Amino acid sequence: MASLSVLPPARAEHSFDNCTNCCISPANLNPEFNDYGSDVVQTEPMGIAKIHIFSQPGAPVLTSLAELKDKKVGIRHGMPYGKSFDNAGLKTVAITQIANNIAKLEAKRIDVMVAYVPDAYDAFSAEGKEPFPHAKDAPIAVHPDALVCKGVSQNFIDSFNVHVKK
Repeated sequence: MASLSVLPPARAEHSFDNCTNCCISPANLNPEFNDYGSDVVQTEPMGIAKIHIFSQPGAPVLTSLAELKDKKVGIRHGMPYGKSFDNAGLKTVAITQIANNIAKLEAKRIDVMVAYVPDAYDAFSAEGKEPFPHAKDAPIAVHPDALVCKGVSQNFIDSFNVHVKK
């Protein structure tokens, strides 16, 4: 018997850290994002999320963390952007909804926003806007969205993978 709990990212990580038989998603075993230890396994990814830097309308496209120094960077509270991002010493402003950062970019209250695609594209679409300038083919990180599990049977993982491939 399985149960599903939908939690904010930070709370989901805390819950996963303290469980003995559970899975977390979206997650992966990429050390840039996670350090779950050796007692975990990963399924095939269900999707691929890419982290992009979105500039203000009309501003140049930025492609690296180094270009974000001295800029006010809008992020989404509790979202993991990777250890390189965390260690870059950036000046960040956290919000709960991507739409808030879209509005802040338009109002020039932040210089750029860092957001996951496809989530950011969905937020722009919901606002009736085209995505702001970004390097579509050059994300700053790629996050395969898989299940990371501990204490589950290999049969569970194999079965999940079969269904993901379908």
